[in-house]
Amino acid sequence: MRIKRDLLKKLVRKLPLGASTCYFCRKYEMSCYACEYGKVHGKCVKGNRASGEIGIIYHARDILHKTLDCYYSSEEYDTPLTDEEIIMANIA
Repeated sequence: MRIKRDLLKKLVRKLPLGASTCYFCRKYEMSCYACEYGKVHGKCVKGNRASGEIGIIYHARDILHKTLDCYYSSEEYDTPLTDEEIIMANIA
């Protein structure tokens, strides 16, 4: 279960939601005023904070990450990882 927890948390953290993976940001070279998404939904980022619909998506991602923490919080892992678990953890 430890590997499952760690994998799920890593997948949530690695969701491609940043400007480097946004096709609008890439197409318009981070020019929010020329961006089609920006014209309809507003700027993605104001200062250091996400705003508009992307802000809601980022917030949902953070809630999902916290939910995983809560879901697995009662589990205790007193035994050391097996060799197979170490290999699987390095793959993820």
